[in-house]
Amino acid sequence: MADLITSDSLIDDKALDTLTKLLNTMIPPSGDRPGAGDPEIVRDLISAAQELEAQVRNVLTLCETHALADVIALKTPDFSAFGALVLQCYYRDDRVMAAIGMEPRSPHPQGYDLEAGDWSLLDPVKARKPFYREV
Repeated sequence: MADLITSDSLIDDKALDTLTKLLNTMIPPSGDRPGAGDPEIVRDLISAAQELEAQVRNVLTLCETHALADVIALKTPDFSAFGALVLQCYYRDDRVMAAIGMEPRSPHPQGYDLEAGDWSLLDPVKARKPFYREV
């Protein structure tokens, strides 16, 4: 798996193994859907993580001293940022999109059809008085 890394600035082999285990704990593989620890998703995550390098390092450091389930349960701000990155990389994988029944493509310019919602649910919000100060 070391060939996944294009730069050793973010992660080494030991951290890569920890990261893969953590990702597969967060989103395990199921049927035809890969887990978040899939090598292609990990590669995408590592390249996307350059801006969140400190947060990813902090999460991996926690993994060295805590069980993976405990790291997830701690819900630190760094883990929240890391979790958002994981979801972003996971759901932009074509195999995942196909497995959940969505066409693996960019949402723009074609867009996606959405079910019509019940707009009357917003009536109480629209009816309340402003709670902000005019400037």
